Amino acid sequence: MDSPPNPGTRAKTFAFALLLFGVMVGVMACGSGNNALVPVEGRVWVNGQILNSGTLVFVPDEEKGHHGRMAIAVIEAGGVYRLLTDNLPGAEPGWYRVSIAHTDAPGGSRIAKRFSDPHQSGIHRQIKPGIPNSIDITIE
Repeated sequence: MDSPPNPGTRAKTFAFALLLFGVMVGVMACGSGNNALVPVEGRVWVNGQILNSGTLVFVPDEEKGHHGRMAIAVIEAGGVYRLLTDNLPGAEPGWYRVSIAHTDAPGGSRIAKRFSDPHQSGIHRQIKPGIPNSIDITIE
């Protein structure tokens, strides 16, 4: 004949399961620390003038050790942009190659086509962890 379950055993099992859950959450939080998004904003200048429209794309620079997610921003009036990653505000810390796509440059000038390719633009920026980042982009 089986004896009835001991209430102390149930409590210990529950406590162990709770502890295990806490450890798993802690491990996942530590592992995702490098992926936490930080705010990134700035302004874009072309040939000494503000670029009032266009798109910025920050592509992780694997050559500099960053294998994160891409971040994108719409350039608004005044040349202001704010990065988004997967439609969430901010970007992951790390090094990025930057490209600029535009519809019309200041003064009617054209931005060289190479700036629309993150591997040819020559623009590299670092996003630092744990702080808001203000990163201006200037091209001549």
